[in-house]
Amino acid sequence: MPPPSRSDTTGFTLTVPGSIAGASVALTGGSVTVSGTGTVAATGTATLAAAGGTISDAGLVSATNAVLSAASISIAGTLVATATASLAATGAITETGVLNAALLTGSAGTTASFTGTNAIATLGAFNAPVSLTLVNAADLAIAGPVTSGGPVSVSTGVFALTLARLGSWPIPPPCRPAPSASAAP
Repeated sequence: MPPPSRSDTTGFTLTVPGSIAGASVALTGGSVTVSGTGTVAATGTATLAAAGGTISDAGLVSATNAVLSAASISIAGTLVATATASLAATGAITETGVLNAALLTGSAGTTASFTGTNAIATLGAFNAPVSLTLVNAADLAIAGPVTSGGPVSVSTGVFALTLARLGSWPIPPPCRPAPSASAAP
């Protein structure tokens, strides 16, 4: 039996108001919306792809691996990936809901902001050219590389932060070392 899938690349919004479940689930549309009562569950990989549109998750997406790709991604609901959550947007990625993942990887065309209730074990390779913000309520290892042309803010509160490989981003002026002064003889 083929995995549950729905494809609509004609520019219409594909909305999931109920439940879709299977070993692998693939949803493709001009835009993809998981409504507040919607559930996408996969024991393997859940793939949500919006051809030039947005992915909006106000419900629950749960899988071993979750792959989301779109012009922009908004997660106000819950995204759970027991292995890897891979997010790719040509624009912004905004998460204000819940993101639980063993590994988070991805790229944003502009900003990536993860400010919800998050439990991410490892931040892998991630690129956000304008800025990256991650608030995490669990121990976090940054395995990277993590790259940004702007500010990178990572907060783990009272939890451990392990920096294995940072990548590159500009050091803001207040953090730059002061120039050394030379004493006159």
